[in-house]
Amino acid sequence: MAGFMPGVVDFPKAHKPVIKLKGNTPESSRLTGGKFDTEIQISARDYTIEKIITANTRSVAQKADKLMSEIHYGMYGGIAMQVLYAFCGIGTGLLSITGFILWYNEK
Repeated sequence: MAGFMPGVVDFPKAHKPVIKLKGNTPESSRLTGGKFDTEIQISARDYTIEKIITANTRSVAQKADKLMSEIHYGMYGGIAMQVLYAFCGIGTGLLSITGFILWYNEK
């Protein structure tokens, strides 16, 4: 696949002898395809390409599932969004703790 830049290699498991290369192509869009929107599945037995999955070949449900998992794990949107996620996560905990302290001191 021309211009494919692998980012992750999933090695084969005993029950599924497939090597998965996950990465991006020049046409990749971080907004619509996620961090690694292209996946190449290679047979571990004879090293032939079994399947190429791109953002265009995924169903709407698969795209939604990938998007939700990236949002859940904080991998969506680059470093600025990840910093915002971190502040929101820490802020929620701090609000709970400071709220309890204020309530406890009022008793």
